[in-house]
Amino acid sequence: MNEKKLSRLLPIVFFICVYIIPLAWRPMITPDEFRYGEIPRTMLHTGEFISPHLLNVRYFEKPVFGYYMTAATMAVFGENAFAVRLPSALSVGLTALLIFWLVKKIFDDEPLASLATMLYMTCGMVFGIGTFAVLDSQTTLFVTGTIIPFYLALQATSKKSWVALLALAGVSCGLAFLTKGFLAFAVPALTIVPYLIWSKKFKSFLTTPWIPLVCILIVVLPWAIAIHIKEPKFWHYFFWIEHIQRFTTESEGQHAEPFWFLIPPMLGGIFPGALVALGAFITLKMKFKTMLKDDFCRFLICYLVLPFIFFSASTGKLATYILPCFPPAAILLAIGLKKYIEDNRQHKTLDWTLIILPWVLIAGAAGFTIVQILMYFDLIPTLFTKNEWYKWVIAGVAVIFWCWMILKNRNADVKKKIIAFFAGMIPVLMAGQMAFPEHVLHGKIQEAPLQRLTAYIPENSQILVQHNVMHAVSWVTQRDDLDFFLTAGELNHSIQEDYPDEYGERLYGLGQFRKWVKSPERTRPLVVICRIRKEKFDKDYNHYFKDVEEYIKAQYYDEEIYMVVF
Repeated sequence: MNEKKLSRLLPIVFFICVYIIPLAWRPMITPDEFRYGEIPRTMLHTGEFISPHLLNVRYFEKPVFGYYMTAATMAVFGENAFAVRLPSALSVGLTALLIFWLVKKIFDDEPLASLATMLYMTCGMVFGIGTFAVLDSQTTLFVTGTIIPFYLALQATSKKSWVALLALAGVSCGLAFLTKGFLAFAVPALTIVPYLIWSKKFKSFLTTPWIPLVCILIVVLPWAIAIHIKEPKFWHYFFWIEHIQRFTTESEGQHAEPFWFLIPPMLGGIFPGALVALGAFITLKMKFKTMLKDDFCRFLICYLVLPFIFFSASTGKLATYILPCFPPAAILLAIGLKKYIEDNRQHKTLDWTLIILPWVLIAGAAGFTIVQILMYFDLIPTLFTKNEWYKWVIAGVAVIFWCWMILKNRNADVKKKIIAFFAGMIPVLMAGQMAFPEHVLHGKIQEAPLQRLTAYIPENSQILVQHNVMHAVSWVTQRDDLDFFLTAGELNHSIQEDYPDEYGERLYGLGQFRKWVKSPERTRPLVVICRIRKEKFDKDYNHYFKDVEEYIKAQYYDEEIYMVVF
């Protein structure tokens, strides 16, 4: 198979093997994956597709399209981890396809387009989020689907292409809004407006916005009006609390972080794929002034830098927010790597990287194996349990295979070296999705212990849940009539401020809980499910249950999940 066919086939094989096949290999993690599974499942069960609900409580943190995507995959593949994660993974693949389209269109260079897609899909941040059930990959897809067609419309040579590309940008922007909210407007605006000013394309301000704007309104308005009619409080909460307060205040739950917080995730997030492109950094630095004169590079710089500054300026920050910055980063790395290869016949940086990397990995794998053997014989504290030996063995074999692929092609031409680097990474990233110690996420993997505990829940029980287990309990029991023990976490605003008359009785403070346990009016079994760490068990037990100990009929403890039956 020639190199052109390999470069075309590799991204497809990589995506299927790394992003699709392993999706069901690891258990769901609380709270995010259960939340983004439970809301769409409720939509499917109730037929309520206008107002999102979590545990039968209005949930106004996001619009609906991200939930629609998951509901669609669940309708096809069932209510399981694979279906819940599939929209994130498919979004990565479609974003990679948009990157391929853009680079192929601008440079008419298919290998370069494939390289950009591979660099994108091997970014650690993209991989980590794209195989996890959150809405950031979907948002990135639609934001990318707004910015790239808009830029291509500016380069279009026919009226028909110009209209179609602007319409595509508008539809995608509307879907981005219906997935994440006003971020859908901020990132494209921060990219396109400075780029147009920098490139002195002032006429485009008058000609290009109208088609996208009409398409945005067509996509967004039906649901926007429907949710306003059905839930008049939605827009106040969604705009002021979820957007304005998140950007400007340090209120509880807004993840306040310093300005520099997102720099390490951005720099670290481009690896391990960027290991093959270290020479690109040298070239990009040397040719930075020349790049500033190139129209496409100006666009990419605006696309990468200005949204990143915007996210950094926000008071509330999570590393996942900067995911839309990775498509331009991957394209810039691909361009830099190509120029580095063209300008440096000896490719010393690339060659030395591909010489040193496998030996570092081999040494690391050998050292890790020795440590695991010592742990197996209880000579040092354990990382993997004895029953998990197969996990680190599989991971070790995958790493050795990657090293073998790199070393086997060390004397090949530079294109084959790069292909071998990415192809060898496939089993490593596949193994990485199942080869992690259980205790690393102990208490976060709640489905299995809850499935065991639900066998002991009496029929017709009233269930009280702590906020740190409520998503998983609802998913496992398939009940949305749960009540809340002490606090409802992210649902507190709906319960206590927006709809206290409707939901207030479902929240039990400690005093109310003790009174209800002792009340002669209680006719149903009462079950309390909470997460208590072993080291805090006695303290928390005494605080919560000591005063009602005589009413306890049964109690169970399984992997930090504590269940009490009254």
